[in-house]
Amino acid sequence: MAQFTDLLSTAFLLLVLYHAIKYIYRISPLHPLVRFPGPRLAAMSNLYGGWFDLSWRRSYVKELAGMHERYGPIVRAWPNQLHVRDLDAYNQIFRVGTEFIKSPHFYTNPVLTHSFFNITSTRAATARRAMMMPFFSRDAVRRAEKTLLNPIIDKFVDILAVQHANISDDGSRVVDMTMATRCFAADSVMNFEYQKPLGVLDAPGFQAAFIHAMDGFSATQQWPIYFPKTFGAIFRAIEMLPRWMVERFMQPFALTQWVQRVCFERIAALQEGEAGLEKGEAGLEKGKGAPTVFDIALNPKMEKGHPRLTREELAADAFLFMVAGTDTTADALTAAVFNTLYNPEIHARLRDELRTLRPKCDSSGWAELERLPYLHGIVKESLRLSYGVPGRLPRVVPDAGAVFCGQKIPPGTQVSCSIFVYHHNESAWQDSFMFKPERWIVSENHNAEAVAELEKRFLSFSRGSRSCPGMNLAYANLHLLLARLFRRFDMELFETGKEEMEWKDSFVPMTRGHLRVKIREAED
Repeated sequence: MAQFTDLLSTAFLLLVLYHAIKYIYRISPLHPLVRFPGPRLAAMSNLYGGWFDLSWRRSYVKELAGMHERYGPIVRAWPNQLHVRDLDAYNQIFRVGTEFIKSPHFYTNPVLTHSFFNITSTRAATARRAMMMPFFSRDAVRRAEKTLLNPIIDKFVDILAVQHANISDDGSRVVDMTMATRCFAADSVMNFEYQKPLGVLDAPGFQAAFIHAMDGFSATQQWPIYFPKTFGAIFRAIEMLPRWMVERFMQPFALTQWVQRVCFERIAALQEGEAGLEKGEAGLEKGKGAPTVFDIALNPKMEKGHPRLTREELAADAFLFMVAGTDTTADALTAAVFNTLYNPEIHARLRDELRTLRPKCDSSGWAELERLPYLHGIVKESLRLSYGVPGRLPRVVPDAGAVFCGQKIPPGTQVSCSIFVYHHNESAWQDSFMFKPERWIVSENHNAEAVAELEKRFLSFSRGSRSCPGMNLAYANLHLLLARLFRRFDMELFETGKEEMEWKDSFVPMTRGHLRVKIREAED
């Protein structure tokens, strides 16, 4: 027994000594990043950032903006990772054909194993992306507008008019717009991908179990970033447990597994021929219907270098596209509705602009709506302030090294650029936290060159060969739905202020409360 106790004591002391040496090395002159400024604790341990990200209300990305004001454009915000706030550096890292690969230490989330998102190699990701991009092109989205997008929008606004709401004292309806927009986005994305919506819009009060499952998934997403090996081991162990046990005692994991099963079943259905459409890219080229993105993936053009994906890879991409498409579109819609209603002048100006269209905007298309300058400004500003993914998406400096802001960056260094930090750089965005649609409109005091400069700094969809493939789908849905909402309904905020809309970085923004809106049919 004494020997065992001595062995444990020795092991403990060795562990303490190992970590002490590691922390001392990270802040010593021997470390290659020691010359870059930043908080000393951040240089010593990743848990400095974890202190913020793993708490209930704080987010490390919100601290990074202040660090840049204090330390300059390059900050050592983690022991082996630099955070960079410089547009030229961003464009160098994320350009098409970049040699900066994704960090294999960061993209390890077991839920996204086999997905496009977790591929670190730029070449492999480019081949997989090239196969699917024809489906997400602007022309493809416009062709799908009447058959795939508008039916979901029609259903959504009709439900808002007659169902799923509490009646307030003045006779208007109170809607949980946070859940409503998430249900809309999920059904729209799945209808676009599979030509078969999930049906979550039919949930009473928009309280769909599927959406709560996605929220449960999102709420856990900082943990695998800081504890990738531990989280991976836990996830693999949970996958081996009986389903009833997971559903009873580990609901977030159970809900995540449920979402994955839905995606897997949809892929299996397509492989068994239930899509009923002409397959592959040929359907797009011939204009025969609208094949799903997974019809294209199931029938790759090998002569173009398209990879043949396994069912697991297809299901992982289906899960990724659904989660990413739902979160980003719904977050932007929520930001648009809240900020428009919170600012009466913006609301009035938008309503005046929409009155120039045909009644209720029912027949107005995306191409027509995006030419409305104020509506388009609201869409852009909503995307800017909903961020997509607000935090870091680190890349690795190639073997040749790099030069940012006149400083040499050692090969193998992880570098990251957070959209939140770039979108709140006051030297580029005056009054960056204010919702100002007019900043996107050419006027006497704001010329076309100024707007073009903002476009260069607009990063909500990232940039280059790893940018968001669903950008055109998001733009179309935002223009179409916002026009219909604000033309058909009179809306006002209900017990919702800026405090409820404060968000935490859970890889995607998660607001402290929900957006609740009183809604009734417009009289004009």
